[in-house]
Amino acid sequence: LTLGTVADPDTLRLGSLLSALVRSLPLLEIRTRNGAAEELREQVAAGLLQGAFYIGPSIPREAMGLVLQTIHYRIAGPASFGPQLLHAGWRDIAAMPWIGAPPLHHVQTLMRDMFARQGLTPHQVIESDEVSLPQSLVRAGVGLSLLREDVALPASERGEVVIWLHARVGALLSFIYPRAAEHDPAIVATLQLLRTVWGLPTVG
Repeated sequence: LTLGTVADPDTLRLGSLLSALVRSLPLLEIRTRNGAAEELREQVAAGLLQGAFYIGPSIPREAMGLVLQTIHYRIAGPASFGPQLLHAGWRDIAAMPWIGAPPLHHVQTLMRDMFARQGLTPHQVIESDEVSLPQSLVRAGVGLSLLREDVALPASERGEVVIWLHARVGALLSFIYPRAAEHDPAIVATLQLLRTVWGLPTVG
């Protein structure tokens, strides 16, 4: 069973899932492959991965999936941007320096879609695929970034970042798998265990 993973393991509750899989299916060989969300989506659609965690606005049309959680993102800027951010509109926000991610990364997709709805393109100065680097760069005064709400709000309360209050971007954290794998015993077991790990209603 080869599973694609996105974001950090704790967000995915990956340790709990893998532990449960090893206990339930001791003969199953399990591999994990970390990647960008859209890259994993393409690999699932092509049958190169049996399943993958995915973050995006919805479950991709070409796959089946189980929604685990809604994740919210906020626009966070350096504390020194406070007065500017307070009175900024969308055009002002887009013109400020932005910390982005690679093109297939879920944060980049969410950021691009968010600005596209306003008819704008953000002024990106840095591209980073490191999970925790954007928060560090925002704190260091480099520019703005989309940060997960559970990261951004505590950082704001500590005075490390300032949140622009006019946007809150939602995305689904899902587990996706090929349509052809719907009855695959390993995938059926994985979905069952995911429901247990995430406290979701069981089926059947």
